[in-house]
Amino acid sequence: MLITAITGSLAAGLAWDNALDVRRTTVLLFHEQGMQVALGAESWIRNILRDDGIESQTDHLGELWASELPGLPVDNGSVQGAVTGNIIDLQGRFNVNNLIDQNGKVDNDVLEQFQRLLV
Repeated sequence: MLITAITGSLAAGLAWDNALDVRRTTVLLFHEQGMQVALGAESWIRNILRDDGIESQTDHLGELWASELPGLPVDNGSVQGAVTGNIIDLQGRFNVNNLIDQNGKVDNDVLEQFQRLLV
């Protein structure tokens, strides 16, 4: 009877460890797939921006890079989804972090520039 209980406990422990290993492997595979999809999307956007830089010397919000990218379906059999995105032009925005220099003091030149933008 004792041998049966010990054997059952060992079998349950092995089954639990096996299930945990399968789950860990699944999570690692999904993480790797997500990273590859993200790298692919980044490469896709890089190509769009490169082509735009070759074709046009000026930028405006009517260009291809400024429109939302169509959904790229992702389906690996057990997980379904889509990768979408858009590029936001941050060049026309003011970084308020620049108002303070590295020493923690107000940078007067940048402050004056910021004040001129608000007028």
